[in-house]
Amino acid sequence: MLHNFLQRSITMAGVCGDDPNPSGGIPYPDSERNADIASLNSIQAKFIGRAAWWWGNTGDRGDQDHFQRTNDIANKLLEGNADRVIQAAIFEFIGNYVARDPQSPISQTNYEVTGSANTIPLPAWVYKEFHPDADYTVRPFDAKRIAYPYDYWQAHLKYHNYAIPDVTSEEAQMWLYYRACNYMASNIEALHMGQWHLIAYRDALGQRPGGTGEEAYRYSKMLIDRIRAFARNGNPNFTQVNDTRGQPNDIQGARRGYVILDCHIKRPVQYQGVELFDFHSMPIHATKIHTQYKETVINGDRYPQGTPGFYEAPVYGTELIGRSCPNDFDGPSLLDHDPRLFLVELDNSGSDTLAPVQSWKPEMHMWGWDEITWYASQPSATYRADWLRHAYKWLQCNDPQVSLEMPGRRGTVAANGVKGLYRFNVPSDDGSPSREQTRIAELWTGRYDTFIPAYTLPYSYPATGSKEPILAGSTSDSHSYAQTVSTLALEHDGSICWRDYKSGLIYYAKWEPGTGKWGTYSIPGTSNAASDLMFFEDGLLFYRTSDNKIDYCQWIASTNTWSHNTTFTSANGANNVAGNLVFEATGPFDKRVNRKAIYYRSTQGHLEYVKYDPDANVWYHDVVSSVVPVDAVEGAILCPSAGTVACISQQTLRVFGWTNNGWQDKPLPWPLTNVRNGLALEKYSDRSDVVFYYCTTGNDVAAIGYDYNTGVYKTAKNLGVSNAWGDIILTDNSALLYRTSNGGIARARWGCTQGGPDADGWVIEEYSGIRNCHWGLTRQRDGSLFYVGTRGGVQNTINYLTWEANKCAVVQQRPAAQLLATAPTKSRPEMRLVAYPNPGNEEITVVSDRPTAETGEGQLLDALGRTVRAFPWRGTVSLDVRNVPAGVYVLRVRTATTTQTTRLVVEH
Repeated sequence: MLHNFLQRSITMAGVCGDDPNPSGGIPYPDSERNADIASLNSIQAKFIGRAAWWWGNTGDRGDQDHFQRTNDIANKLLEGNADRVIQAAIFEFIGNYVARDPQSPISQTNYEVTGSANTIPLPAWVYKEFHPDADYTVRPFDAKRIAYPYDYWQAHLKYHNYAIPDVTSEEAQMWLYYRACNYMASNIEALHMGQWHLIAYRDALGQRPGGTGEEAYRYSKMLIDRIRAFARNGNPNFTQVNDTRGQPNDIQGARRGYVILDCHIKRPVQYQGVELFDFHSMPIHATKIHTQYKETVINGDRYPQGTPGFYEAPVYGTELIGRSCPNDFDGPSLLDHDPRLFLVELDNSGSDTLAPVQSWKPEMHMWGWDEITWYASQPSATYRADWLRHAYKWLQCNDPQVSLEMPGRRGTVAANGVKGLYRFNVPSDDGSPSREQTRIAELWTGRYDTFIPAYTLPYSYPATGSKEPILAGSTSDSHSYAQTVSTLALEHDGSICWRDYKSGLIYYAKWEPGTGKWGTYSIPGTSNAASDLMFFEDGLLFYRTSDNKIDYCQWIASTNTWSHNTTFTSANGANNVAGNLVFEATGPFDKRVNRKAIYYRSTQGHLEYVKYDPDANVWYHDVVSSVVPVDAVEGAILCPSAGTVACISQQTLRVFGWTNNGWQDKPLPWPLTNVRNGLALEKYSDRSDVVFYYCTTGNDVAAIGYDYNTGVYKTAKNLGVSNAWGDIILTDNSALLYRTSNGGIARARWGCTQGGPDADGWVIEEYSGIRNCHWGLTRQRDGSLFYVGTRGGVQNTINYLTWEANKCAVVQQRPAAQLLATAPTKSRPEMRLVAYPNPGNEEITVVSDRPTAETGEGQLLDALGRTVRAFPWRGTVSLDVRNVPAGVYVLRVRTATTTQTTRLVVEH
């Protein structure tokens, strides 16, 4: 049951507790709050996160106003849906350490803890809960006694300058109990207890003030037992802050007699083997994609510019990753957590002053922003909506026990320190609901359960030489497709070039966000194009001609025209170019700087090149080796750096380097005899180690390193895949894409350099639902992929996956345990079937959302339950429905552990 609530969770910071006119901070007028409540009702939100909270103060004159408002607004939320759960937060903060005597350095003997907790009365009913027989005179809470002693904090925690409650302190227990009970008395049924690894740091070690020898989490257990007891029965002596007897919600205890507790930590919090919390939560921690393609320098600092891609403005892209190095409470991995119910959110921990920067740790923050500030800083509302879909579906595929808490209302912190506010429901310019609000509702109602962002470039071209685009049909409604037998070339802005299969000319297309369509253009004078298209830089395109030369086109912005040139003259250049064109280049793999030298495989099978001489303004031709034949395979030539070139020759790797005596063979210390195709390079600078990747003859991907400083090659190692077919593309450090033997696309990523039980070595992930990638795989900087394959029986179509396409781990996690608020139970995520296209009229593909699917049997049933087709089930099936009558059908799959169905629609 709890999982269903978390699947419809949304962060609405302060929707209940925030003051309309706080003494400090952002106002929350009633009109805005009412609009927020209406939006929550419209999307049918079930779990309202962070609805009230305290961090140093609540913005109110006192706690009475805060708790009374929390109760009143909670009632309004419950009017919209009485089944809702509303959550408040009790954080790991009580104040700041300062020197009691400002003339002397702060120390254990010279400190105090500031904060409004020192002014909040400790109620008698709270004190009596801990000291039932003691006399008591009302006094304020003591923040110094709540917090860790300064010397302990300095030695073990040192978290910013925050004083943190120490749960082994009785004063801290009374403080946390006081806030928890007042929230439950205000119709709050869930409590987020902050970073419990900080609050319980001493408790987890079995320590106590002044000693050791306790069981781990004993004090946490004592506090949580008291909180749960209040939820069940209340406290007979409960008195509101204004001395009114009885709870604001006029009942005893929590609204339904229980409270749902969570905290920010990945690992179990167990006392004597029993988990104390109902679920765990963490910031989502996506990692950046290398989307930048331009940089500006301001005061010596380099600022990247994002890639527009499919959006109206450049984005700073991120993606989610799976298994990684184990980490107790932080780190990039979502799958690296205790296997129970888990919630991820877009947190607001603070941003770097230089955001967006490249140097910031990408695994900790998104381009230097915290999660919600990164999200709110994206200039494209469409991208924000698409990112929610990406994250939501990625979790469904890779870790169904994890729920995404949607961003609704939350404070942001800009790079300059200015605080702002993100709201998910700010109406669009035309007054319609926001993209984010609409997308959340769509996701929660299942609209995108079978969504795969796979499209085909439509066919609709202007006349040769036209300067204006002809806007082809949208990505979903075109039935005439662009076709090519050439390679594909991508500019940094997302434009794609190819040699048209029908006209023989080179065309390029660019997505027009304003129209939601492709704008397609022709390049005049390119009827001699054959293949091997590649951009030297934006607007400068080289290609191999049908008469075995290398020509190039350059866009002249001042005249809006293309100029056409060739590297061949009667006295110089080359007219024996057979393929495998590669620029000489320097720099790291993600920021290659091309040079005007092009290596290629000649018609004689040799490794040759042409190079531009700027002084003579001419291209000259030379041979690297006329002895070593170059294999006629994809990815046969690679240039690690200026003056070094590698090639595949008779299924071996050969490397050549330029010296004063010309080109010299740089033989490996041992022969590699299994190199099939797909040479790719990983390097970080021109003087760093180099890693060559390639597809082996055994359909694996192998890596061989070269130590630049010692000149020694490292032993080649296989990644452990069995279906690699070519088109290796490096996407990040130790992360690469490749085309599979069954027409799919997969990624291999180094999971953990330190090893670990579930994260040792290479992690393999496959793109969901792709089985039509035949060759020409190319990656756009935002993570979108283009390739040549089939679509609807049409060969050589140009297809693409947008950046949000899911990559699902091939090896699924162990079945996870679900811990509910009432009692622990066991559950196994059900297999889900995904069908596409659906409706379909020729072929419908059905796949399991489990990367490692069980085998079994499948049936296609008509409306009367009669078997139309029967087939073996191995995780995927492609059904030819051309001869199946139009109608609604049910596809049923039975395995040893489950039976699942999905509806198919056949249209003719």
